[in-house]
Amino acid sequence: MTKEIVSIREFAEMTNIKEYVVRRLVKENKLVFFMSGSRAYINYPLSVKKLWSNEQ
Repeated sequence: MTKEIVSIREFAEMTNIKEYVVRRLVKENKLVFFMSGSRAYINYPLSVKKLWSNEQ
């Protein structure tokens, strides 16, 4: 079972996307995430669904 809320590093490892690309996607609001202080936490299942769908 995969974790639902993951860090940028964990998301990058799980999706085989470079960390700097994940950080850019967070900055462009293309992932489902929340900030805790200066750290971003990503909702993995919703972000994958949003990232790979054709909707803008």
